[in-house]
Amino acid sequence: MDPTVGESSEQGISTGIITIAGKPYLSLSFIRRRNDTSVIYVVETSTDNKVWKPGTGVRLVGTTAVDGSLERVTYRDSSALAPNRPRFMRLKVLRPAD
Repeated sequence: MDPTVGESSEQGISTGIITIAGKPYLSLSFIRRRNDTSVIYVVETSTDNKVWKPGTGVRLVGTTAVDGSLERVTYRDSSALAPNRPRFMRLKVLRPAD
């Protein structure tokens, strides 16, 4: 995926760039089931694509209903994109043991 080109919103997961106050931020959107506590979604960020930090480097942009049982969730990186400062985002999906 190319973070400078938004992916189709029809996909389950997509990336893009969100501009806030003139600064570009990497974003990640995904579809999840509403009110499903059996699955945990963790958005992680990295500066080197090796060491990942869960949750602390992201901000929730918002949620949008897809239908009665699904919603699209969008997060953005808390650090603006800048030349020579790579940023990466990924989604970790966990199903805790019962």
